[in-house]
Amino acid sequence: MKRPWFCLGFVAASAAGVLFAGCATAPSGKGAAPVPGSPSPARREVGASAGKSAPASSLLRADQLAVRIESIPVGALIVVGEQVLGRAPVTAVVSATPQGFFAGTVTVRARFLATDAQHESVSVQQEFTHLDRIPASVVFGPDGARRIAR
Repeated sequence: MKRPWFCLGFVAASAAGVLFAGCATAPSGKGAAPVPGSPSPARREVGASAGKSAPASSLLRADQLAVRIESIPVGALIVVGEQVLGRAPVTAVVSATPQGFFAGTVTVRARFLATDAQHESVSVQQEFTHLDRIPASVVFGPDGARRIAR
């Protein structure tokens, strides 16, 4: 009599193991949730690798370009669209046209946090549209942003 319960428990445990075996990996393509600790920016529309050089061009799709985002002073919190990329410097991978323009509207924000009570936190925003050529880098400061051409 105990044997059917044991077999049923073994089957249930095996099924759970198979079901959860793929949970550590995210599906590729648009809308895929990023896996913590896995930069893999070449598979997402907007991605980042904090403090590292731009992704190798062989990792980028034909419709993507990498943009280096820096700040002066270093360490501003960088947000592209609604995705927090981390503290500058970071590299963002954006969708591009074959001519090197943005494929759609992209908003980049840098948030400079106050370090003491005598200063205020400052946010700087730069919006790019399909009419803008994708720069090699964007440098944010508390007073604005500067684009550096490719």
